[in-house]
Amino acid sequence: MPSSNESQPQPQFESRFPELKLPEEGWKSSIPSHLLEGCDDQTKWLLEEISKNTQATNFACHAVVDVSKHLRTLNGRTYKSEKAVFEAKQEVETLKSQAKAVTPFLKPISMFAALWEYSVFRIFFIGGALFFLFVLYPWLLKMGLLELLDSYIKGG
Repeated sequence: MPSSNESQPQPQFESRFPELKLPEEGWKSSIPSHLLEGCDDQTKWLLEEISKNTQATNFACHAVVDVSKHLRTLNGRTYKSEKAVFEAKQEVETLKSQAKAVTPFLKPISMFAALWEYSVFRIFFIGGALFFLFVLYPWLLKMGLLELLDSYIKGG
C-alpha cells in the first residue's frame, strides 16, 4: 500500500523564470496556401516541413538565449552565495581560534558562576571576602608582611 507521500505529486520547484513549452499540436507550417498551389505533393510536404523546422529552430535558438541569460543570473547569484559562505567560514574559524584563546580564562568564571547558584557557596565566599578585607588584610599591613612579600618578589 503506497504511503501518503507517494500518492501525492511532488510540487514543482518555484522559479522566477518562465517554463518553456512546446506547442501542444506541434509545429504548423506558416507558408500561405496560395504559395503552395501548383506544387506536387513531395515539394509541398518538403516546404511545409522546412517551415516547421524553421519555427522549431527559431524556438530553440530563443530558448537557448533565454536559458543562457537565466543561467548567467543564477551563476552570479551562486557566486555571491559562495563568496558569502566562504567569508562566513573564515569568520567562524577566527571566532573558534579566539574562543580557544579565551577558554582558559572562561573555564574558572563559568565554574564560579555554577557554584554561585548554591547559597552555601555564596555565604562562604562573601564571608571569606569580608574576613580577608576587614581582618586578614589589616593584620598583614600591621605586621609588615606585605612589604616583606613585596621585597621578596622584587628582590628574588
